[in-house]
Order: sequence, then C-alpha cells, then structure tokens
Amino acid sequence: QQVMQQQQQQQQLAAGQPGWQAAPGLPSAPSFGQPAGYANGGAPAPPPPAKSIDLLGDLFSDGPAPPPAPPATNPLFDPSQPQAFSAPVNPYQQPLQPYPPQPQLQPQHSSSFAPQASLPNPGFGPTPPIPSPANPFEQPFGDDSAFGPPAFQQQPPQQQSLPDFEPAQPIGSIDAWFANLLIKDKGVLYEDQYLQVGVQSMYVNGAGQVTLYLGNKHAGAAVQALAIRATPPAGLQVHVAPVPVMLAPKQQVQVVVQVMAMLPFQGAPDLLLDYKMGNTVVHQDLRLPVLPHKFVIPEPAISKELFFSQWKANSIPPNKAQEMVERATPLAIEMVTATARLANLGVEHGYLDPSPYNEAGAGYFVYGMPGAQQSVLVMARIEGNPATMAQFRVTLASQAPQLSMQLKELLAQHIRSA
Repeated sequence: QQVMQQQQQQQQLAAGQPGWQAAPGLPSAPSFGQPAGYANGGAPAPPPPAKSIDLLGDLFSDGPAPPPAPPATNPLFDPSQPQAFSAPVNPYQQPLQPYPPQPQLQPQHSSSFAPQASLPNPGFGPTPPIPSPANPFEQPFGDDSAFGPPAFQQQPPQQQSLPDFEPAQPIGSIDAWFANLLIKDKGVLYEDQYLQVGVQSMYVNGAGQVTLYLGNKHAGAAVQALAIRATPPAGLQVHVAPVPVMLAPKQQVQVVVQVMAMLPFQGAPDLLLDYKMGNTVVHQDLRLPVLPHKFVIPEPAISKELFFSQWKANSIPPNKAQEMVERATPLAIEMVTATARLANLGVEHGYLDPSPYNEAGAGYFVYGMPGAQQSVLVMARIEGNPATMAQFRVTLASQAPQLSMQLKELLAQHIRSA
C-alpha cells in the first residue's frame, strides 16, 4: 500500500497537479514565502533520487513507467536579461593582448659572441639590441673593475734572446799555470775574461784532495751549463764532486776532487771544462796537476847502503831515466837543491854526493787502498858542470819505469825554466 501511494504522488507531480502532501509520518516542507511544493522559485521540486524500493515498484507495476519529469525551470530567471549578480570583475586585470609574431632568428656562425636579434617584449616595447663587448669577459658595470678583465687568449711568454759575448780567451799561459802547480800546492789553473779556476791541493799517504775554486768574474751575467769531466790515466782514481750548472755574477763555488794512486802511473788526468756565457760556448781542455811525485814521501835520512844498492840494481833503462839540460844562464846549487825538494825528494846537500856541484836525494812513492798500501823507492842525482853551472845531467832510478820517467821530466823541466 505504501508503494502504491508513492506511485500516485509521482504521477500527480508528473501531471503538474498541486496538492502534494507529505507522506504519513514525515514533516511537511517549510514555507519561505512561496507556495508549497515549489523548491526553486515556483517550479515543482525534482523527484527524490531513485531508491531500491522504487526500482522494485517499477518492476512489479502493471503499466509502463511514466515519462521523466521535465527539468525544473525558474520563471524568475531570464538568460537574455543582464543578471544582477554576475561574476565579479577584477579591476586590476589588464586586457589580454595577443603576442605579435616573433621574427625568425638567423643562426650566427661568424662568432660565438655575436649579438643576437632583439626579442619583442609585450607591454614594454621592443628591447634595444645589446651591444657586443670588445672583450667577451667585459663586465656590464663598465671598466670600473678592481682586477680588470682576464686575458681572453693567453699569449706564450716571449723568450728573451741571450746577449752575445766575445769568445773566451785565456789571460795567461795554461802550460805555465800547470807547471807552476806541479811544484806548488795552490795557484791558478785556468782564467779567462769570464771564469777563473783556482786549485788548492793536499796529499797524505797515497791519497790527495784537490779543491777547485770556480769563480764567475762577470758582474752582470751568469755562467750557464757549467760542467767538469776528468779522465785519469791507468793506475789513478779520480772522483769529481757534483758541479753546479750555474754561477751567479761574482759568485764562487768549491768543487772537491778526490784522487788516489792505485799503482805507479804516468801522466796527468785530462780535465774538460765546459760552460756558456750568453750565446758564447766555451770548451777548454785542461790537465789536473796530479803527477806521481805528489804521492812521494821524502826520505832525506835514507841509509847510504840502501841507496847505492838500489841505485846499482836499477841502473839499466827503463828503470833508469836520464836527460841532459842546458840553460842560458848559470843556476846556483841552492836552486838545484830547492828544485829537488819541490819534487818531494829528501835531499841533504853533501850527504849522498860529496861534490859541491851535485845533489842527490830519495823518496818513497806510496800507492794502494788504505790499510793495504805499498811503496816504491825513487832515487835522483843532479850533476852540474863546475865550469859554467849552466849544464846539468838529471838521472832517476826506480823499480817502476813510470816513476823514473815522470820525475826525470819534472826535474829537467824546472831546472831548465828556473
């Protein structure tokens, strides 16, 4: 029965008949100044949403379902008339303007820093073209920079040409310097207008230390590529300490050269000196003043028996070496004695040879490693012509022919040049 009442109410609503009444037990719709049954300005209220009970009623009803009710209309609403409550208007909203067509930008291939075409700016007018800075790192604040723009392209440093110097020329005789150092412990070995090489030597029991003093004489240029190489003869060991490759103006350095006699030897070590002064390259061949007599220990108190026995035993060449020396001027016997002593021979005038015009002496050549050293006796006799004292016969005797020959040449040279 309840279902049949609801169907009747729906039919009345569809036919537009007033007099809708609320179902029993339901409160009536409140009135707000308009007729009952109108929910939207006088139009009939839309039917309530369908429920499962409504669908069952349609299923068991005898006839077709009534057509759906037309949509509710509001007679007070006229869409052709302006509405009193339209959408609110934003007073700050600017009218929209279409963007003008953008110009077609052409690709720039000439430079990655070329200025681009100016783009349109709606509402503010066209943007002026940006000027291309001369320096791509230029700041927009101008040249007022505390550090300045960085270099756009790093330029390689230009090499300064070296000054030209005259060829090096020795300011003295290299042979005379060498000969002087053979009988002295210190002196000049080499000197030119740019470099000076001094020598100071010391020998103890078959070993010696030769200190080279290398000095740059120039006040404004450095000595470059400095190098020293020594080539010793057989039987002699030579070790040159590291040499600095550069000498500052007016700078002097010391280079220590260690020498050791391993066997009786003959000849001085060759010394090659190389350096550069500006574009001037210097190659100078020198000799280190190291000869066998530097390793001889004088023996002035040798017994006469030992001396003459060894003298007779080594009286045949090559153990015996002899040379005649002639001078332009007479040489006093005191100078002869001094020359023999400079060759490290122990001499006592009148002890071995009683003639006042002659001199004789002896010494021991020491060689070998420390702790296993050996020695060789070296004997000498210098005879002067009593008539002129300008002619001399120099004789050396030893078990080692190298020692006899080397000391004979040394004594003959110095008697000749004294």
